[in-house]
Amino acid sequence: MKKIISLITGPAGLTIKLAIDTFLAIAGRIAWPIIIERFVTRLVVAGLEYLASKNTNTLATETARDIRAELVKSGLPKAIE
Repeated sequence: MKKIISLITGPAGLTIKLAIDTFLAIAGRIAWPIIIERFVTRLVVAGLEYLASKNTNTLATETARDIRAELVKSGLPKAIE
């Protein structure tokens, strides 16, 4: 067991710094604004659907559908999902 730990943390093996650098390089390639935009879009749509289902007024349901349609027109296709 000590040999495995020394291999991972030792100067001849894979070091913790190398693992951290690899993780940061992978995380740096991710387009975070797109992921955040999609997450927020799905969150807004889920909230609208929840509010529309809690209200017996058809106006609220139609308003939720209209807002969802406007999100899709604005270039947010994840509003459909």
